[in-house]
Amino acid sequence: MSELASLAVAQIWAAETHKNSRTLSKQHQDTSYRSPALLPSLEEMNAQVDLYHTWWRTQWQTEPSMRPGYVQGYSFYRFLHDAAGTGLYDNLDHMFTTRNWSLWWNDHELWTWLSNGPMNSYSWRLFDTNPKGIPGCGRRSWPGARRATKEAYEILEGFKRLMRNKPENA
Repeated sequence: MSELASLAVAQIWAAETHKNSRTLSKQHQDTSYRSPALLPSLEEMNAQVDLYHTWWRTQWQTEPSMRPGYVQGYSFYRFLHDAAGTGLYDNLDHMFTTRNWSLWWNDHELWTWLSNGPMNSYSWRLFDTNPKGIPGCGRRSWPGARRATKEAYEILEGFKRLMRNKPENA
């Protein structure tokens, strides 16, 4: 989680630093390319915080054991992945989306590792989301990410097998 947040902060910092540059301005006009990881306006951020606080108070009234700092997981992770430029949600999304089926059809092995394996930082480096190298508009892939993702999946599967075959008294 900390690494994903760091990746997002780095992309936002790069985009904010270069937002007035000619390259980023020209890229932003090209709607076929990834949007820069720019922060929303102050008004949008304040509105999101207000919505979160309303949601949290409602949840707390329903269940007083609710702890401060609890987040709405899906939207928060989605934001971090989009800002970090991992491309994970661009390739693996809800089971009924075209992009999810596209990965399933074109690379079923990778789809299996990502959808059934452990969430790991290797998977955040699988997809090249910034082929033009524009600061703050995604990241380059790591050539070893696919192998590392496969190994993480195999380690998890091995552990599951070990746990299923473990005698109850051991």
